[in-house]
Amino acid sequence: MGFLKWMQHGKFVLMSAELELAAWDSFGRKLWSTYAEPPWDYQVQEHRVQLDVMGIKSEFDLAKGPQHL
Repeated sequence: MGFLKWMQHGKFVLMSAELELAAWDSFGRKLWSTYAEPPWDYQVQEHRVQLDVMGIKSEFDLAKGPQHL
C-alpha cells in the first residue's frame, strides 16, 4: 500500500502508510507495527501515541506500541 511519511519523535521514527503505522528505533530496528484503516490519524505527546482509526481512539507507549490481544 502507499507510503505517506516519516516523522521523528525523539529517538523514534514513525512511518505512516495508507494502512499502517509503524515505529523504528534510532538504529533502524523495527519496534512495532499496527494496522490502521483509513481514515486514520495520530499524534505523539510525551512519548504516548494517540491513534484515531475511523473514530476509534487508542493510546499507547511510543516505545512499546499497541498491545494487541
